[in-house]
Amino acid sequence: MDIKKWASIFLTTVALYTASGVQELKAQTWEKLVFTMQELDAIPAAKLSPEQLQVVTLDQINKIRFSYDKAPLQIDTTLSKIAQDYANKQIFGHTPEDLKTRLENEWYIYLYASENLSDLSHAASATIPLAIQWQEESALHKKNLLNEKAWYVGMGFCEGILVVIFTNK
Repeated sequence: MDIKKWASIFLTTVALYTASGVQELKAQTWEKLVFTMQELDAIPAAKLSPEQLQVVTLDQINKIRFSYDKAPLQIDTTLSKIAQDYANKQIFGHTPEDLKTRLENEWYIYLYASENLSDLSHAASATIPLAIQWQEESALHKKNLLNEKAWYVGMGFCEGILVVIFTNK
């Protein structure tokens, strides 16, 4: 295993285990993850459990951030709930005002917020690494992925819609 891959996995693990509000996720994740990260990366997004989805998405985002010398993000379970609620609505579109309203409706206090959406519904075999790669190839989405103002991330997935919210408290 090369040093960059090892460092990325290490940073993701540290971020996951030091994030506030993920105590219940910690216990569930290691019990349910009987796959290696390579195996998880190859599983279509629609077949991942919510815990696996969070681990794979966080890993992919932090790999990209690492390659650009950006600090890793941490999972925020409240953000993941907000992202999941939006994914469940099956709305593929958003504005900064929409995100602001959704965060404020949940009494989520933040200094910075942005959001990336990916529509994987047209490709049943689409994986999270592919979705994050598509985001990296888009200038606006890449800006959100790499923004130094972001410290936390939450994600949700339903029927092919991947919602990723970035914030700073």
